[in-house]
Amino acid sequence: MDDFASIYEKAKALGIFDSTAFGHHLVEVPNGNVQLCIRDPAGNLIEVDWPSIATLPPEIAAEWQRLADQLPQSEGNRQATLFLVEPVAR
Repeated sequence: MDDFASIYEKAKALGIFDSTAFGHHLVEVPNGNVQLCIRDPAGNLIEVDWPSIATLPPEIAAEWQRLADQLPQSEGNRQATLFLVEPVAR
């Protein structure tokens, strides 16, 4: 997935953000990766991941919350990674 911003904007326009998983729809996990939670028309939870909050447009980055502020994180959680590849500059 190399166009997180487009997915975010489309989900926002459709009103399909979901905050039930983490208390907010856009969270930064302890290693700096970003997770966006949305619901499809059938009600399935979809998680869209991105390597770093720092590479998102400022208007999207302004809406994130730290997962650790919502849910306590164990040492294992703080070391976990989603194994995402950094986006290539175009």
